[in-house]
Amino acid sequence: MPRAAVYSHHFRCAARFRVGRVFLAGDAAHAMPPWIGQGMAAGVRDVANLCWKLDAVLSGQLPEPVLDSYEADRKPHVKEVTRRAVFVGRIITERRRPVTWLRDAVLPVLNGVPGLASGCRTRTGFPSPATTPGSRPAPVPAHPAARSRSHT
Repeated sequence: MPRAAVYSHHFRCAARFRVGRVFLAGDAAHAMPPWIGQGMAAGVRDVANLCWKLDAVLSGQLPEPVLDSYEADRKPHVKEVTRRAVFVGRIITERRRPVTWLRDAVLPVLNGVPGLASGCRTRTGFPSPATTPGSRPAPVPAHPAARSRSHT
């Protein structure tokens, strides 16, 4: 007995990631289509961006307005990753016979091109999604959790 499932992918993004003391992260801030598997990873990146800022503000090392940069840091990245996911989703879910034939014939050939397939999988062959300054923790010299280690 043939079976089929219908799936409609959606992208939802909150108008604001912060209102006062409330912050949205992960799926609460943005729901992504599944096609490139970046939904959970984007949520982890949200939290990484927010945690160091919260810690620095709560410990008095940075002023409270630095928390306003969270949305500006994360939203462009989320939109770029989502744009890529929607593009890949269109390729995967294509149903027109000539286009599916072309897709199914060309992709295996491209997979055999040295460096191209691994570049797609590891993202070394293409620029990474847009990130903005402040999306990585800035060094906080006096932070008690900061340690430097040398491994030889």
